[in-house]
Amino acid sequence: MSHRATAKIEMANEAALQAACEAQGWEWLGKGSYRQYHADVAGLGMKLPGWRYPLVIDNGEAIFDDGSRYETTFGVTFGHGKTADENGRVPELEQLKGAYAIQAAKQAAEAQGWYTELAD
Repeated sequence: MSHRATAKIEMANEAALQAACEAQGWEWLGKGSYRQYHADVAGLGMKLPGWRYPLVIDNGEAIFDDGSRYETTFGVTFGHGKTADENGRVPELEQLKGAYAIQAAKQAAEAQGWYTELAD
């Protein structure tokens, strides 16, 4: 049984989203229509390591479909081996949100002439 999940995610800057995706080592697919388990989804796509179908960001939603799902007592385990925590968060989406925030801030600062660098 397939399950397409959506999660609200505020990402309006495409360039920052692409930079965040690439900073994570994920393949940026860009704007297009992407096949998921039982439907095509349009938006900004990226391919994550170990994921069967692309993650797509469209109109403030992260859309992903793994082709199967089963629920556990403490969260949801997806067929691609990714587990949501007890609050329904998928770790890769949390990583993407953090990387996006950094890239968006960096680009905004640089647009105003500021020098930026990331500290470890």
